[in-house]
Amino acid sequence: MYGNFLTFVMVYGSMLLALILNIMAPPPVIQHFYPNILLLTVMFWSVKIPRMVSIGHGFCAGLMLDLLVGSTLGIRAFAFSLMLYMLASAFSKFETYSMLQQSVSVVIISLTGQIMTFWLEHMFGLAFIDYHMILSCVSDMILWPALWVSLGFLIRFRHVRNTNSEN
Repeated sequence: MYGNFLTFVMVYGSMLLALILNIMAPPPVIQHFYPNILLLTVMFWSVKIPRMVSIGHGFCAGLMLDLLVGSTLGIRAFAFSLMLYMLASAFSKFETYSMLQQSVSVVIISLTGQIMTFWLEHMFGLAFIDYHMILSCVSDMILWPALWVSLGFLIRFRHVRNTNSEN
């Protein structure tokens, strides 16, 4: 029971922190390189705990981001769902990939989502051509290994804490 509650707090707490970091205004120097931390966090948890975090969580995370950023409702929700679907189906053995292969997969998935978001915003007449989205995808690729290690540390900490409490 305690392990499930700790997992719940760990997963949703990290998603809430990622949402807060995503909506914060980045410094002008790194504005075009700012990664989509919420997407990376949801992707991590959907790989590590696929029974707990799935495509529906991606939809809800994208919807929350749409609400807080003030964009057209549902665009990021659809894009996040599409990206998590790609991760679940096309990259089904994602966790077994090397870190370089994972990072390349992340940039492919992120770029697909950025293009989908741009296309949907263009359909509503709200988009303009912004080539900086590619830089954001590259920063997603660079941030992925650090996120993988740091959130993986949380999982190991939970397992160590559970084994110590059982003794």
